[in-house]
Amino acid sequence: MKFSKRISILFSTAILIAVLESCGHEIIFQEDTLGPYVTVCVESYQPYTETFKILDSLKNELKTINVETERDFGIFYERTADRDKSKYHSIVGCILKEPISSDSSVIIKLERNKFMVRTIGATKSMHTRLPFEDFTSPLRIEVLKAIDDYIQQNNYLPIPNGENGIMEIYDGKDIIFSAEIRPSR
Repeated sequence: MKFSKRISILFSTAILIAVLESCGHEIIFQEDTLGPYVTVCVESYQPYTETFKILDSLKNELKTINVETERDFGIFYERTADRDKSKYHSIVGCILKEPISSDSSVIIKLERNKFMVRTIGATKSMHTRLPFEDFTSPLRIEVLKAIDDYIQQNNYLPIPNGENGIMEIYDGKDIIFSAEIRPSR
């Protein structure tokens, strides 16, 4: 990588951190193994602004069959505005309360009622946690940029737009942003 590009990345990251700190938020990434998660979810191709409507509808349906969930999540595949927002791909759903096994009565009940059940395997991931209640859209965009910068600075394989998603887990108080990390060869 050229020296000027590295300086540019460092400068952009420094500005991002300064902006976030002035808003009372600091992005600190950690690396851990996250998951596995047993989820009930919906695949969506619509604007991301519909995420919470989809979640509310799904949670209401789950209540009718007495299935308890732990947290909500979204996996968002599009990170740039170069595509029609009505076609943005995401997977939105709920993480089921543990412990759940593939032969559990909860899974059988969900499948009988035509819900999509997916296990998201354990992955080596980088993640950060930020407050949910005052998390505005411009700040979310900055976090996504910071994720891309972190991956580039640490020489991990990039996350191709539209191919590997950024996962957001909503626990009522915070949003946990995570992305799988894979070393470059």
